[in-house]
Amino acid sequence: MIRSLITFLIVFASPTGAEWGTRYTIPHLVTTFLEADNTMAIEISYAIPRAGVKIAGGNQDIVQIEQALTVVDTLGKTHHESWARPTYLPPAGTTAVRRNYVLANEQILLRAGEYDLHLGIRDLKVKSTGSFHVLCREPGADGRLDLSDLLLATDIQTDDLPPTIRHNLVIHPNPLRLYQTGERVFVYLELYNLKRDEFGQTNFEIAYQMEGPRKKNWMQSYSRRWI
Repeated sequence: MIRSLITFLIVFASPTGAEWGTRYTIPHLVTTFLEADNTMAIEISYAIPRAGVKIAGGNQDIVQIEQALTVVDTLGKTHHESWARPTYLPPAGTTAVRRNYVLANEQILLRAGEYDLHLGIRDLKVKSTGSFHVLCREPGADGRLDLSDLLLATDIQTDDLPPTIRHNLVIHPNPLRLYQTGERVFVYLELYNLKRDEFGQTNFEIAYQMEGPRKKNWMQSYSRRWI
């Protein structure tokens, strides 16, 4: 588990009211990890804008939405299909931007491979719809050195020091990828197929850089969806 303390500020704009029949792309974070039994865990976190749905506020926001999740392989065969009506969703955070969203999380286990994941929601009050599509690939296929997707988080907690497996961690994903100045950024990732010496030990270095996108590009990217 790699923890990063890099911080940055991103400026973001969002609307203030839900409109009838609005269509939008849901901010999301989908990460894929290998499990010990040659399955892969697909962890899905997404943030629903309060401006896109009808919400009654509180510590657990009351929503009236339908969620549909479908996963198909490269041949079009369906490997997962589910439908749900969540009624209570927590706020995505308490900061100026994240509190404008509610957070939803899902996890599915599939045989290792390559899949198309589609998720959509529909608000039953204002009939707005949000969706996203992600291509999920098995990391470390054919024994190659590889790393998992990067899981950005607002916090990572554990009682197991040092942590040995992901399931011993409590990870709070940040699908908005937004942080305030001075706020810590947590990153979780896994490495696969590292070479071991005669004592079973690995020896590696990781170097990476995080930075905020340019304000102009960021606003252009999201203004079409939210404003």
